[in-house]
Amino acid sequence: MSLDNVPLDAALVLELKTTDRDGPGPPTITLSNPDTAPVISAETRVIGNTTIRTLVVFTNQSGIIYFQVKVGDGLNQRTELVTYTVTNKVATPTPTVTRVPTAMPTNTPRPFATVRPATGTIIVTDDIYSLQDLTGGHDRDADNNRVLALWWNPVSDAVDNYIYAFVDNATQALYVGRTGTDNSGRWEWRPSLGRQFLNPFFGLGPAPGARYRFWIYPTTASGPLFDRVQKQPEPVLFLSQEQPLPVPAMAANGIVVTDNEASRENLVNGFDVDPDGYEKMTVWWNVDQSDSKNVHIYISDNGNRWAYLGQTGNGTDSHFTWRTNTNPLSNWLFRNGPQNGHFYQFAVYALTRSGSPHHYGPFIANGMVFFMEEGQEFPSPTFQEGEAVVVTDNLLSAENIVGATDTDVSGEEDLTIWYSMPHPDTKGVHVYVSVDNDDFVYLGRNERQGGSGNFYWSVNSSEIIAPAFRSGPEAGHDYAFRIFAFSESGDPLIYGPFTTAGAVSLLSE
Repeated sequence: MSLDNVPLDAALVLELKTTDRDGPGPPTITLSNPDTAPVISAETRVIGNTTIRTLVVFTNQSGIIYFQVKVGDGLNQRTELVTYTVTNKVATPTPTVTRVPTAMPTNTPRPFATVRPATGTIIVTDDIYSLQDLTGGHDRDADNNRVLALWWNPVSDAVDNYIYAFVDNATQALYVGRTGTDNSGRWEWRPSLGRQFLNPFFGLGPAPGARYRFWIYPTTASGPLFDRVQKQPEPVLFLSQEQPLPVPAMAANGIVVTDNEASRENLVNGFDVDPDGYEKMTVWWNVDQSDSKNVHIYISDNGNRWAYLGQTGNGTDSHFTWRTNTNPLSNWLFRNGPQNGHFYQFAVYALTRSGSPHHYGPFIANGMVFFMEEGQEFPSPTFQEGEAVVVTDNLLSAENIVGATDTDVSGEEDLTIWYSMPHPDTKGVHVYVSVDNDDFVYLGRNERQGGSGNFYWSVNSSEIIAPAFRSGPEAGHDYAFRIFAFSESGDPLIYGPFTTAGAVSLLSE
């Protein structure tokens, strides 16, 4: 089988499927000459007498790429040649999936990431030949070829489209240009001082180092359609080829989480709000990578145990963007991106080239990020006057249950201890617990900065917890909590103690 017009520097998914109809078991699928097609990942599934092998290949060179697929059942074997042509240009930003049937195996190639504007939104790509949606990311061009392309679903009766841009943090948009009678739903912005319908102020094309968020106003013979404005959900950062990607400020061995690659605001111990369809987070780190060959990123979802999220694939990148179905180096379990109403904490390991040691880390973000959709409220408890420590049922609850009863499903008992102390120079807290009105003993600690935060206690918690309490809280007991805060300056060394006003009685359903 063969496939033409595959875009350069993209991930292509190939699904190889074969069935042994006469049994007794499933056939095998092996590859020959795979070096010509760099394989990022491979997965084999067996369903009855059918074997399915899914490959993700990286199109990092133009031309005709090929490899052989051998299918056999131990007695019979068949060989098929798989070829695809990688080109710098493709005809349209919305290609359809091409399915080419063969006798055995049946190969179903499809582009890994296609882009298509949702109604009322704008997609930004590198140029009119590019497929990759750069919204919330960055574009890098040579100084003599500074280009951005805008795509939208055109209004059928529009006679013109006026294009505006919010530049950097501006709250007022600037007029960039208009399409004139072209109502194709695409517009390319490149240097052209004498171009018709282009504002001369923007005649040199996108400016390196600037962030752009575009709005498009369609106009009919009756006037502008203000209720049909097309909006780009998040900005794109434009860079020259020489400019490094700006990174957020962070301490040595620090971890920062931002909304996307174009943002510099640290959201750790805060929240991220994204529009529907653009759910993403970017994890940044500042660690020594002089001996690094790869960086692995781990995630804790709602305070649960750490799980592998993905990897950079190299030892030089200092960030990783997690979004829906666009990063082939991400764990398949997290392919749907950040989920509404979840708390996320991140950690990274730097794997070494020398192998001594095998890795450095983990380097852990000093708090969680709560992810939510536009319009949702951030769940946080209310502290009454004089209160510094309260307890909620879980991370998603805002109800203080100190002096009350908490009922959990058996085996899923958990409690979240929240604190709000007048000491912003706090660098971490130690948490103590009193069980059934007994003496306070050490429960665990965190190393998060700031006087406000939380400590999540459950059997699956990612917190640092004393061995005696790693099974989580147990039903049938009363729990009170006490917190000591450690100061950054060391003078004084410790603030506190800060204690709950009462106990929580934990019951089981």
